[in-house]
Parts: sequence; structure tokens; C-alpha cells
Amino acid sequence: MPSERQEIVNESSEDLSCYLSDDERRRLVASLHDTLTWIGVQPPDEIEINMAILRKEMAQLDLSEKDLPPELHQDKGILDLRNLIWRLVNAKELSEREENEIKELIKILRTKEHQEEEMLKGAKLTCQQAKHLYRETEEIIRSLIDLKDNLGKKRAVEYGKDKVIEKKVDEIKRWNDYIEQIQK
Repeated sequence: MPSERQEIVNESSEDLSCYLSDDERRRLVASLHDTLTWIGVQPPDEIEINMAILRKEMAQLDLSEKDLPPELHQDKGILDLRNLIWRLVNAKELSEREENEIKELIKILRTKEHQEEEMLKGAKLTCQQAKHLYRETEEIIRSLIDLKDNLGKKRAVEYGKDKVIEKKVDEIKRWNDYIEQIQK
């Protein structure tokens, strides 16, 4: 029959084994930056936004509350991220305002990703807390990738349109030159 002291030792050793070791911490943080980690990960439905950071970013970019997306609930400090990404991905064309929304959101999400990554690196976390934080960080990384891809695709489409228009203008000029030569 185990003594009271042995039970306390066993309980404390179970508690210690439940916390992340430095090696596990390094592996978790490194795996966040593996190329295929985020495949199959969905953006989070909602994320909490630090309103102090948001106000600071708004001041730097000279934005007002009217410039914020409707998916941001300032009173709660919550952003309906999945709905925002869905709206932006399905937009045929992005207005300058929407492009600025994406850029601002990328900055905010990048800050949140760095904060959570620092927590993974240094905070005393249980395995369960670390898994939860890891999944949250994966979701944020996936959201960042989706937003950057969306911004890049919209720009590529615009770039492609510009090139097509340029080619058509050049073609018309060549035809006009050709017609002038024939008429002489």
C-alpha cells in the first residue's frame, strides 16, 4: 500500500509530465512553419482582436471606424474571420477599401500569430493547452495564407487585364499604321 508521501510524489510527477518539455516546445514551434502543416486546416470562425492594437493600427493608417469591415464587432472585440474571408474571396473585384482591409487584417493576424508563437515558446503550458494554442495558431496561419493568396490573385487578374488591354491597343495601332501605308 503506497504511503501518503508516495501518492504526493506520484501526483506531482504526473503534473510535471503533463507540461511541455523544452524539446517538445521546439518541435511544436518548428512544425508550425512546415510547408504542409496548414493543409486541411480551416480558418477560425471568430478570433478575438486586441482593441488597443487595432486602434494603434487604425491611427497609423489613418482609418476611421467606418473603414472597418462589418464582420468586426468592436464592442465584443471579435472578428467573424471566416465570413470576412468568404466575402473577400468571392468578391469579383476588390475595391481599394477592401484591399486595405485585407492588408490591415494581415497585420493584425500576423501580430496574433507571433503572440501565440511566443506563448508556445515560453509559457508554462500543459500538453492540452499547447495543443489548443497550436491549433489556433495553425488556423491563423491558414487565414493569413488565404488572405495573401486572395490579394495576390486579385492583383494578378488586374495585371493580366492591363496586359490584355495593352496588347489590344498595340494591335490597333499596328493595324492603323498598316492601313495608312496601304492608302499611300
